[in-house]
Amino acid sequence: MSVAEQRLEVDSEIDDADGFYYDDQLSSYTASVTKSVTNFPEENGRRYHAFCEGRYLIPNDERENNRLDHLHRMVLGNDLSPIQPSFVPPNVKFIVDDVEADWVYENSPFDFIHARSVELSIKNMPRLVSQAYRALKPGGWFECHGWDTRVQSFDGSTNGTSLDQFNQIVLDGFAKGGYYTRFEPDKMEQWYADAGFNKFHIRKYSIPLGTWPKDKGYVRILNFPVKESQKGANSEYAQKTLGASHLHQAEEGLEGMAMAVLTRLGQWKPEEVRIMVANVRMDFRNRRIHPVFNFYVCYGQRPE
Repeated sequence: MSVAEQRLEVDSEIDDADGFYYDDQLSSYTASVTKSVTNFPEENGRRYHAFCEGRYLIPNDERENNRLDHLHRMVLGNDLSPIQPSFVPPNVKFIVDDVEADWVYENSPFDFIHARSVELSIKNMPRLVSQAYRALKPGGWFECHGWDTRVQSFDGSTNGTSLDQFNQIVLDGFAKGGYYTRFEPDKMEQWYADAGFNKFHIRKYSIPLGTWPKDKGYVRILNFPVKESQKGANSEYAQKTLGASHLHQAEEGLEGMAMAVLTRLGQWKPEEVRIMVANVRMDFRNRRIHPVFNFYVCYGQRPE
C-alpha cells in the first residue's frame, strides 16, 4: 500500500519567540500493586521500571512521565509501572502488566484496541499484532500509531549533524538489543494481514521538530492542530505549533532514551551520553537544521 508523501516548507522568517501552550493533561490509574512493583531501581541519576526489570530501557521517573503526558495527551491501558496520576474517570482502569506477555482476554474480548508509540519498547511487534487480533471480538478494530524513528529532512540539513549521529547510534543500540525500532508501513500491513485482519488503512504525517516550518491559522482534528485551509481528508497539521510541541517532548526524552541502552549495551560512560545529548540539544535550537519524523496511523478490522 502506497503512502502519500507530505513536504513541509521552511519558514524564512522564523521568530525565536514562537511558543506552544498546551492543555493540562488528564490520565488515570487504578490497580493494586505490590512493593516489588514500586521499588524502582535508579541508575545514572534516572529511575527505571521494577516490574520486568531491565526489559524497558527508557526511564519511568517524573521527567519521563511528564514528557509522555505531553506526547500522548491521554493514557489508557496497561504499563510496566504504576506512575500515572490518581485522578480516575469512571470508565478508565490501568493495570500493571507486560504487553509482551501472554494476553488473557480471549474470554472477554474487546471492541477496540489501541497501541501507540511502542517503538524502542517491545521486541516482537508481529506477535503484538496477533495478540490484539485474538483479543478482539469479531468485527472489532485494532489501531496502531507509530513513529519512523529515523530523523529525516527535506533539504538534507540534518545530514552529519549531532542529531543525525545520535539517532543512528541510539537506534543501532536498541536494534542490537533486539527491540522493534521503527514503524515501516509495508511490514505493518503484512503483519496485520498475517494476523487475519482485513480493511487495513494507513496514513502518514510528517511531523517537524522545531518551529521552522511555515503555517497559518489552524483548527483541531484528532487532538492535533490542523491548518484551517486544509481540513478534511488531506488536512495538514499546524506545523509550527506541532513542531514546538514535538521539540519540547524530544528535548525531555533525549537522555532517557539514550542512557540505559548505551551504558548497558554499548559500554558508554554516563558522562559521554550527557555530552552527546548536550550537542543534540544545540542542534535542536539551530534554525538551519530542519528535522522531520514520519508518524503513521493504521487500523484494521477482525472479520465479523
